[in-house]
Amino acid sequence: MRKTATILFHARQQAHFWHLDTKSFSEHKALEGFYTEILDLTDSLLEEYMGKGHRIDFKGIRMTFHPYNREKMLEYFKRVHRYINKAKKSLKPSDGNLANIMDEILGLVSKTLYLFTLK
Repeated sequence: MRKTATILFHARQQAHFWHLDTKSFSEHKALEGFYTEILDLTDSLLEEYMGKGHRIDFKGIRMTFHPYNREKMLEYFKRVHRYINKAKKSLKPSDGNLANIMDEILGLVSKTLYLFTLK
């Protein structure tokens, strides 16, 4: 879950950087929606996970951020979607609540990718 947490925290901050750097109003708003909503979903996911008696050690996490590039941004969100989908499939059957939150995260990423198609 540490890697999932890192990816989600990175996605939130990366989206905020791109939000400030894009020249497209529709991308600006799509990224704003993403970074605003992903924070609550990430918090819910991690609190649910830690509420099951697990702890996450966040020491030593480093993040590198990327300058705005539309093609790389689209691929980035697709990679986040693939990773979360894979992480969800690796959950135990008793982790239904975690799977539900991951479904919400997948929905947000899909929605954001769709909004990138609008002008």
